[in-house]
Amino acid sequence: MSLYDELGVNPDADADAIKRAHRKMAREHHPDAGGDAETFQRKQRAYLILADPEKRKRYDRTGEEETAPYNELLEATSALMGAFDQAIMEVGSDFRTVDVIHRTRVNLVKQRLECQKAQEDAVRSKEGIGMLLERISRKRPGADVLRNALVDRQGMLDDQVAALKQAEAVLDRAVLLTESYSFRVDPPPPQDDAGPTRTVGQPGVTSVFINNGGWRTVT
Repeated sequence: MSLYDELGVNPDADADAIKRAHRKMAREHHPDAGGDAETFQRKQRAYLILADPEKRKRYDRTGEEETAPYNELLEATSALMGAFDQAIMEVGSDFRTVDVIHRTRVNLVKQRLECQKAQEDAVRSKEGIGMLLERISRKRPGADVLRNALVDRQGMLDDQVAALKQAEAVLDRAVLLTESYSFRVDPPPPQDDAGPTRTVGQPGVTSVFINNGGWRTVT
């Protein structure tokens, strides 16, 4: 079966036709919608090649499928390192006294919550378009450009939700990766011990010698 057959399009299909076929495929075969994961991955692979002009030309010329399969562990590792680098930037030179692994996990959880919110926003937008479509009708015959554009926008929102769900799964795995690590935190430095005091002239004002050097004025 060719890649075109996988998506149900003709070999001369243009980019828009391939995108529409991909959206239809995602709705029918995505595992979250009850589809078969292996079938979805196979069709997703076909789309990744046919949606890329250079890869498509190479496939049309040689029949070879050159694309790296989706690697969730690799993506999770990349997300983990991004959150780790962010944690290091946040704590700066205090990294010895802050649990950087915990901070990394917090950053990943924040990203996951943002991902969930973006999904919810996209779903609400799609539902809103659906309600608009129920109220829109053409008064004259001809191409229904507005309806077609709105339906196309719904398809783009479907793509967005699918990508966000994939990103959420990556972040979940990245959080699990952090649980395999711990971070040794140095104890806080001891409190300065006050030595003998010396009155410096004004009532109630005292200058205290600190063991690590110098005098500090206290009241």
